[in-house]
Amino acid sequence: GVIASVGSLMPYEQWRVAHNLHHRWTGYIDLDPTASGDNETVIQNSQKTIVDIAWKYWIPLFIPAFYIRTFWNPFFSFSMTKNNKERAFHIFCLLFMFAPYIVMTYIFGAEFLLTIFPGLYFTVWFADPFLLSQHVHMPRFFSSDVEGAPKPVPLRLQDQYTREVTFPKFISDFVFMNFNYHVAHHYFPNLPAYHLGK
Repeated sequence: GVIASVGSLMPYEQWRVAHNLHHRWTGYIDLDPTASGDNETVIQNSQKTIVDIAWKYWIPLFIPAFYIRTFWNPFFSFSMTKNNKERAFHIFCLLFMFAPYIVMTYIFGAEFLLTIFPGLYFTVWFADPFLLSQHVHMPRFFSSDVEGAPKPVPLRLQDQYTREVTFPKFISDFVFMNFNYHVAHHYFPNLPAYHLGK
């Protein structure tokens, strides 16, 4: 996971913890670390203007903002840790992920970044609406809305908080590696995505 983070630009430990909490607290706006909150109260008018412009001109905005807030921001990821040892591992994962890019940029200059930018842009551009399709505008609630201590929604009832996009089997298998089966992923979060089609 740590090694793969270099290619995915997603620090391993931050992803592991946030992903586990996301599946545990799907449906809860305030407990799911991947949920940014109620759009009507969180997003300001100036932010809506920026989002509208980005959406109109096909500028990928949501994936970078999501990564920066959830995975690259130590102050946010520290809120998911219990002690200094876990925080140190978060920092290590972040530095390990960025280190090759820093070294290669130092050796080859800005030209190195220009060589990876087209592929990175296409990936983010393609992933932006795909990520939005999974949970955005699905009904959610706050933990304070329930009586007593909040309880996780059982996996087999999480389809009410997520959705999936259907593609031809070839596209699902060989382009998305079956990650488009997002409801099935919530039913079986520990199952490798390449088995979800079954």
